[in-house]
Amino acid sequence: MDANRRFSELAGICKTCDDKVCTLDPDCCTDYTDPREVLRVMSKREDFSRWVAQINALSIDEDGDLIDNAIPVDLILDTTGKLRDLAIKWMEGKHERL
Repeated sequence: MDANRRFSELAGICKTCDDKVCTLDPDCCTDYTDPREVLRVMSKREDFSRWVAQINALSIDEDGDLIDNAIPVDLILDTTGKLRDLAIKWMEGKHERL
């Protein structure tokens, strides 16, 4: 499956398809190799801070707040889809260390 489409589906951007008709939101065609687009989508999720913490292997305090909210520069500058792929793993429930 196309990684951009998989990201869209997991993020709830695409509409559901039935056996005969598949209606897609225009965002399904977005190129999520651009980390800014991934961040736009992921930042709307309630588990965004935990996802960022997982990427950084940082700690979350007792209130569930991220201690340091920085994504490594190499992921922000990458245009090959690394951040998208990390988000896919996270949303698929593979929350072990990325």
